[in-house]
Amino acid sequence: MLGALLHSAGSMLDGLSEQVVGWTFPPVARAFEDSPWKPEDVLANSYCRRCGDSVGPGEATDSGCSTCGEGAELDGGIGDQFVRLGPYVDPLRTWVRAVKFNHWNDMGVALGRLLGEQLVRSGTIARNSTIVVPMPMPWFRRMYRGTDHARDIASGVRASLNVALV
Repeated sequence: MLGALLHSAGSMLDGLSEQVVGWTFPPVARAFEDSPWKPEDVLANSYCRRCGDSVGPGEATDSGCSTCGEGAELDGGIGDQFVRLGPYVDPLRTWVRAVKFNHWNDMGVALGRLLGEQLVRSGTIARNSTIVVPMPMPWFRRMYRGTDHARDIASGVRASLNVALV
């Protein structure tokens, strides 16, 4: 009962702030609610675990897919145990670009949390020996953009996994 009341009050405040002040971006929870997007099932085999490319049933093996397997364009692949939230298409694409170029820091942290949850579901990490390291950004790019989007995302992953951010 209290949860429903708080959700209703929060929705009213969000609506009021949208009408009176306006938003650069909606609250993250609202963006998720208004979208049909959900993180894909990490165990559904809808992407190659070696390179992250989308695949159909049976297209990816332990040695990769047609993109990264032997004799393919990405010979040798780019890694193993790749984990993703979904293919880089809208709305995920739009959200990532807004995090990167328009300072939507809250969305970066939220996507990082979801990515951390995906990592747990995938069973590819050992929390007792895991640290999260954001991809370093050149200082001049960080100054130009005014944000360190990789750190925002990494902080969400860190919070989800309850591990160190280095």
